[in-house]
Amino acid sequence: MGLYSFSEDINGKYSEIEEDLNRRLEKILAQEVKLKSNEAKAELFDNYVENTASLSKAMERNENTIKILEMTKARLRSKSTFSPLETVLKKACINYKKNPSFPPQDDTERQS
Repeated sequence: MGLYSFSEDINGKYSEIEEDLNRRLEKILAQEVKLKSNEAKAELFDNYVENTASLSKAMERNENTIKILEMTKARLRSKSTFSPLETVLKKACINYKKNPSFPPQDDTERQS
């Protein structure tokens, strides 16, 4: 019985230590999971901040592009203003083609 009680004492002592180590290990594993979760959240937040920054830069570029397009549009509009003289000249050309001031010559008249 002495040997049996001795082995029971040793087994009991080490099983208590083993249980304590298992509890500590579980706590450490839980902390690691929590830390990984926090790291993932931090990475998501960093990505969000970067995307927001790039989004604001893109919006600024778009606004500048719109301004440039509006200025170009205004310049083109000022260059293509309506001129009544052009219309009068076009009508005169059309009328001249319909009724030229010189009658067309026949090939026979040109040879003589």
